[in-house]
Amino acid sequence: MIVSWKWISQWVDTQGVDPLEFAKRFTCTVAEIDGVHHWGHGLQGVLVGDVIGVAPHPNADKLRLATVDLGERQVQVVCGAPDLRLGMRVPFVPPGVKLPSGIEVRDGEVRGIKSPGMLASEADLGLSDDHSGLLSLDGVQAPAGTELTQAVDIEDVLYEVDNKSITHRPDLWGQYGVAREVAAMLNKPLQPLDTHVNLGTGAPVDVAVETPLCPRYCCARVAGLTTAPSPVGLRLLLRRLGVRPISNVVDATNLVMLETGNPLHAFDARYVRGGKIRVRAALPGEVVRTLDGQDRSLVPADLVIADGEGPVALAGVMGGGDSEIRDDTREIILEAAAFDAATVRKTAMRVGLRTESSARFEKALDPELAHTAALRFLRTLLDLCPGAHVASDLLDAGDFARQRPPTRVIVSHCDYLRSRLGVSKTEMPDAWIVHCLKGLEFGVDPQPGGELAVRVPTFRATKDIHHAEDLVEELGRHYGYHRIASQAPLIPSRPAYTPGTRLAERKIRAALTLQQGLCEVLLYGFDHDGQRQRLGLAEPGLGRMALRNAISREQGLLRRNLAPNLIAAVEQNLLRGDGKEAPREGLFVGLFELGRVFVPVAGRELPQAERDALDLGLPDLASEPESDPLRQAWLSRLGPEMQSAVQGVLAADNPLPLQPIRLGVAVGERLGGGAEGAKRTRPQKAVSQRVLAEAVAAVQSAVRALGKAELTVSAAADGTDPEQLPAAAPDWATSWRHPQRCGWLRGADGAVIGHVTLLHPDVRHALDVPAEVAVAELNLEALLALPDAAVSGQAPARHPGASVDLTVPVAAGVRQAAVCTAVLADLQAANLPAVAVRYLYEYEAPGGARSLTLRVDCRISERSLTSAELEAVLAAARLSAERHSWEGTRRSAS
Repeated sequence: MIVSWKWISQWVDTQGVDPLEFAKRFTCTVAEIDGVHHWGHGLQGVLVGDVIGVAPHPNADKLRLATVDLGERQVQVVCGAPDLRLGMRVPFVPPGVKLPSGIEVRDGEVRGIKSPGMLASEADLGLSDDHSGLLSLDGVQAPAGTELTQAVDIEDVLYEVDNKSITHRPDLWGQYGVAREVAAMLNKPLQPLDTHVNLGTGAPVDVAVETPLCPRYCCARVAGLTTAPSPVGLRLLLRRLGVRPISNVVDATNLVMLETGNPLHAFDARYVRGGKIRVRAALPGEVVRTLDGQDRSLVPADLVIADGEGPVALAGVMGGGDSEIRDDTREIILEAAAFDAATVRKTAMRVGLRTESSARFEKALDPELAHTAALRFLRTLLDLCPGAHVASDLLDAGDFARQRPPTRVIVSHCDYLRSRLGVSKTEMPDAWIVHCLKGLEFGVDPQPGGELAVRVPTFRATKDIHHAEDLVEELGRHYGYHRIASQAPLIPSRPAYTPGTRLAERKIRAALTLQQGLCEVLLYGFDHDGQRQRLGLAEPGLGRMALRNAISREQGLLRRNLAPNLIAAVEQNLLRGDGKEAPREGLFVGLFELGRVFVPVAGRELPQAERDALDLGLPDLASEPESDPLRQAWLSRLGPEMQSAVQGVLAADNPLPLQPIRLGVAVGERLGGGAEGAKRTRPQKAVSQRVLAEAVAAVQSAVRALGKAELTVSAAADGTDPEQLPAAAPDWATSWRHPQRCGWLRGADGAVIGHVTLLHPDVRHALDVPAEVAVAELNLEALLALPDAAVSGQAPARHPGASVDLTVPVAAGVRQAAVCTAVLADLQAANLPAVAVRYLYEYEAPGGARSLTLRVDCRISERSLTSAELEAVLAAARLSAERHSWEGTRRSAS
């Protein structure tokens, strides 16, 4: 918001105050100032001139010759402005003057005609970006040849106030509210607004407020108007505050809005049909054409101003185009109202129309202000149109007009207010506290013993001042926080409670970033349908939840899995490089995300058994009876507003979705340089194995960090039909799951808590980069519910160990991990000194034959191993490996 120092100075004596220095104090006391701008400065030498002659240019059709009277002399200049006319008063810039816009005027020729100077537009003078015509100085009471800065009060200092810092202060959205703060800071009186006006009699129109969403609606009729341009001073004032001047009537509404902070609207009385105004909810299917010429479709949640036949304005947002002020308007109906803040904001967001009006109404304006703004408008309009008169009484309708709410009173003690600030009674006496609050227009009734009964003014009571702590803030900011000595609080310090899930997430982040070298990403909580369609990503048969206020049309559904966004993120990094390496063949990218997914419930999209499998551990409130202690215990931990919201959702039979936290991992390796043909190149088996192994290793690293036993990776359907899915894994029946190279992540109890897979070939071919990608995703709550792994200690061996390597043929379909586990179990059962069996290498011959190279680690704590013992281990290991390498094949054949 822009604040005019010169405008504020009309109500507060600011003589002797440097506005630049005061801006720093204002930032520390009231609101943050983003910038200070000098407006209208640098125009010395620009003169007021009268156009006394206009003639065509002999050598140009679009140029004309203007003879300008400058008092003591007359000059002829070339002018191309389309609005140049005889008798016009304009700014004249003589040669040698450099304007703030950067234009330097010289004495030269234009198409063969000398032009010693120029006539200037607002853009030429640096006053706005309007270069459509000359700045009209008609009405300026100064002799021709007077300097512009002396004829018009044009110079000003503007404060650019950060809107975010005054969101909670609706009173500061008007210049007068800012002036109130400045008066309190300077300890100067605040001059009242001139609202004296002679009202007529009778109602302006038949007004009815049919909804409590409009607590106050003030209305008056003004007749005898002459629509004309506003005086130049008013036009320039609106310009420097970012508002385009239109006409005296419209400018008066904008001026009072900027002055008081309360938006107003004026209807052409001829187009208020039926002599009626109704403030009501919109009807389904109603359409209103707003001032910008757009037809807006309405819903019952919108608030409209309607006449006898239909809507004429979108309440709090924008007026209607059918009843706008025209050049021949002679009679108007004034509207000054207070509307429900949430309703205005929702309507403005829904129709995509944020205006100066909606920006103020959505801050919860004081209903008292509407009446003041109406009187102030009438006074301003009568000053601008001397022939006009108020033809009716000022009608005041709505619940607020019928019964005003009681004044909010906060009872506190001076000692308490000082203690919260950490100052003594000597530093902040009781008298200063009373004086400070009264300067901010609080009503203060001192009680014996230092107790205060503080009456909150209505312009601070809507959303700002509610408790004694709010008074502490008022005193602290005007006393000056810099004057309060810094002192460490003497209070017991305890570590904040951290939920177990949050601690688990921290451990997982450390393991995956420090041990596995993966990068964490924070992605949107909704899917990008454009990417999903391009890559062919889908969860067949499973529903997703739609957003009412989506940030874009393509991102309108909440995600059900982490994988789609992770796949797209890996694709982008492999395509463009990961910030450390340029895109190249062999570039490896590993990403992970910890985030929530959103699973619709209530039995509409998922069978009950699958809902149970995805449960978060929270009670199913929709199915629990009212007297259930679990239900009541869960609700008791919620605040009153949240309890009401939950009960409302349950009553509507529309339960909130399950929102489990999942860990998603995606790793990828680039296969080529990016040629289109390479995108469909089948990756080498070693690359696929490496990528899939990295994904599994990342998951197991996270599991170990949580102190859980490592997960087992089983084939997609445990050797049966690959398309058959466990009932506990409905969300992983996805289009990106590889038909063969995929597996379930199972806990110690055998339950599926996640899955790992290479990308389906169709999805991999749809990527914009040739790559092999593996994805793993698991349910974090299910992982945390697993029993902790048994931890046993063993003293370090005093003697070094040894190892033996062996290579054995292995049948297709036999898993490496299964062979290693079985060999170790056989060796230990035979009391041989084997402590670990590891997979080193797998070779696949062109004919399809496979062989595995294993390493057996051996150790005896009492002594070193002999060669004979190592040979016995090697022989036993070979026999065991050869037997187990073909067992799966023999069982299948049998």
